[in-house]
Amino acid sequence: MLACMTAVILLALALPLTALANTYATVIASDVLFLRAEPRTDGEVIGRYRHGTRVEILNSSKYRNWAKVRAGGKVGYMYKTYLSSYTSDGKTSSSSGSGSTVSSGTIRYIRSSNGGPVNLRRRASTKTSLMARMPVGSRVTVLESYSVWSRVLYQKKDGWVMTKFLKSR
Repeated sequence: MLACMTAVILLALALPLTALANTYATVIASDVLFLRAEPRTDGEVIGRYRHGTRVEILNSSKYRNWAKVRAGGKVGYMYKTYLSSYTSDGKTSSSSGSGSTVSSGTIRYIRSSNGGPVNLRRRASTKTSLMARMPVGSRVTVLESYSVWSRVLYQKKDGWVMTKFLKSR
């Protein structure tokens, strides 16, 4: 009996810590994100997942712009730009794609390379409708921030702006 318990304890200690803390992501594509059989844009589509769907990240470092995920019982690849990372407790942990993220509640200001206004959109996509055009220097409150898109509050409007247009001052 003691030998059996010792074996179980040793086996548990041998498990990698990553097995204990899964990482999840939420689809932030404006409409549908494809789950592909290979990490390529021409890979076979094996699933379609709507904005807000939660998926498990299996590997996000090996495939450059792609994350290997488990979604709806299927394992495949999703483009990182359209995923936001979460830890097992549901709190935002980091960006899946390239770029930095900003903490919720942080104040940021609108910037643009040409000095023109920046679009506030209903969803995280350039294909969705505009809610407002924010002049350079406009103050926004960050609600969520990911590599490509950030959800912000601007003049009581809750919408999405490309993260690259936010600056600290």
